[in-house]
Amino acid sequence: MATVSAGESASYTVTVTPLIANVGDVSVSCAGLPSSATCTPLDFTLSNGNPRLGTVTVTTTARSFVAPPPSGPGFRPRLEFRVGWLLALLILAAAALANTASRRGNQRLAQMGIAFVLLFALVSTPSRAGSSGGGAVGTPAGNYTLTIAGKSASGLNSTTVALTVN
Repeated sequence: MATVSAGESASYTVTVTPLIANVGDVSVSCAGLPSSATCTPLDFTLSNGNPRLGTVTVTTTARSFVAPPPSGPGFRPRLEFRVGWLLALLILAAAALANTASRRGNQRLAQMGIAFVLLFALVSTPSRAGSSGGGAVGTPAGNYTLTIAGKSASGLNSTTVALTVN
């Protein structure tokens, strides 16, 4: 069992013992990791029935707080918000131009108006994919059961270990 604070690493010593004389290559990996944590895999070559020691390191990520976007009395919208309204007005103007031009039979002007509408719509679409709007990021506090597994051509064997993140 290891107890760490978020942002620190925990180390586990593993002994890989072959069940037959010549196992060959063995890969050791981790499963059940908490979010924002990583595990360093190990690779061994076992021969002559000799066990090998190795260290598996689980690295956690420090938590930080991301402030939510501002709002409320006295809040002044950022420039990008104002530009969004301007683009919306330009889209309406281009749509009106396309409508008027198509009624008068000027197809080329109508096509240009439609192209401007599409272009403005594409440019003014906010790109906030993955935005959480505030909150803690990093490895969450908690108790975790990790599985450390060794895999070779002759089979798979695993064990569990405990990790507590404060």
